[in-house]
Amino acid sequence: MEPAIQQQQETIAQFIDRINESTSLEVLERIKSESRITRIKIVTQVLKALYHSFIFRKEYKKGIYGFITARLEAIAVLIQYSKVWEYQMRSNDGTGFMPPTSIEEVHKIKQRYTNP
Repeated sequence: MEPAIQQQQETIAQFIDRINESTSLEVLERIKSESRITRIKIVTQVLKALYHSFIFRKEYKKGIYGFITARLEAIAVLIQYSKVWEYQMRSNDGTGFMPPTSIEEVHKIKQRYTNP
């Protein structure tokens, strides 16, 4: 996972938009490399990301900025694993809307909600 806020000029809204897009594109790749995603896997990966960012990369030295950055990175991991879990659940059920996994699908959904 790449650093949360790549540049100090990136806003939190831009970060969330970037993470939403990139995690959607990583779903199929992650499905190929991961076994079934469980709740335990999701929780452990989120905690691992938080520890890695806040302690290992010493974000705590940056004060509130480091705390927020570490939390955003953990949230990005939560989103990533949750999307894989969602894809697996919907694939098994054979019902419902499948989450987007290509750039075209992501942009189509964005247009649906941004253009009335």
